[in-house]
Amino acid sequence: MRSSIALAVAATAVALSACNTGQPRIYRVAVDLSPVLNLPPTCFSNNEIPGGTVRQSVTNWRGEYEWVIWDGVDGKQYLDLGEGATFDLGDAAPISVVGVIEGQDNTFVGTETISRLPDNNNYSYVRTKVITVTFNDQGASPTGTVDLNSSYTCTNCADGETEQPGNKNCSTRLNFTARRIDASPTTGYGSGCCGGF
Repeated sequence: MRSSIALAVAATAVALSACNTGQPRIYRVAVDLSPVLNLPPTCFSNNEIPGGTVRQSVTNWRGEYEWVIWDGVDGKQYLDLGEGATFDLGDAAPISVVGVIEGQDNTFVGTETISRLPDNNNYSYVRTKVITVTFNDQGASPTGTVDLNSSYTCTNCADGETEQPGNKNCSTRLNFTARRIDASPTTGYGSGCCGGF
């Protein structure tokens, strides 16, 4: 009788643990935003920081956010950076994340490409925006990076076109530290706690 009870308890424990498999992992994240607050001159038109630009120097100040990772199928995972996840990159096109980013093996890469097909003058352009979020792991206290790259290329460009606002090339890297917070299988989560970047 006791063995039957023990088996039943063990089976229940296994079933309950299985219910938690694939549950969303919610992280409080501290992001070092200083790289986007102090972009290099190459991110601006004519490779010059505009006059009157306010440069902000911060020490031990971090942006605070809430990110969520949840499991899909075939080893895929999805990263939700929250509402309004937008990164301004000087005179390069800003990077805005709408929805979630698919990834696997602790790396999430989202790419947006806007292309203009050649016209009668063979004029065309390609604007590409890439965000890569990499976690060292998905444990209790992961660290990682956010790589941002915004680029613009054109064929038969107009004079000065690649120096116009929105057409510069810019890339930078942000470092983050996170802490996983507890959530039960019935806990809901929002798109973000603290606004955008």
